[in-house]
Amino acid sequence: MRTVSRGWASIRRRPKLFIPFAAITGFVDPAVNFALQFQAQSDEQACEA
Repeated sequence: MRTVSRGWASIRRRPKLFIPFAAITGFVDPAVNFALQFQAQSDEQACEA
């Protein structure tokens, strides 16, 4: 499973947060007024595409 990880620099042990790519529903970059929104596909829809 592909994941995104993020560590915190202010904590000495630097715990990591793992987020599966399938859980990401959107992305926004307000600096350039850009946004993406994703929709999940069922297995049936993925086979038909």
